[in-house]
Amino acid sequence: MVATLLSNNRGVKKIFVIGLAIIIVIAAIAVTMYALYMQPQQGEKKEIVIGGTLSMTGSIALDGLLAKRGYDLALEKINREGGILGKSVRLLL
Repeated sequence: MVATLLSNNRGVKKIFVIGLAIIIVIAAIAVTMYALYMQPQQGEKKEIVIGGTLSMTGSIALDGLLAKRGYDLALEKINREGGILGKSVRLLL
């Protein structure tokens, strides 16, 4: 069967066209699913909240303060550029 298909140029073209059609259908389904996933669901928050802890007192308070400033700068840049997946980001410490 394979030898017949390979020797027959029409058979190879037919398999190629069918394979290409399958790939196009799969790609269309993937794009549709992605578009549906990216749309906000009803009641979905438009904000991503990230929590963490930092030492803000004691002997390593300076480390915590510097880390917080770094986080604030990063969040400012991320939110200015559109957030993550179109959602703003907020940090809870």
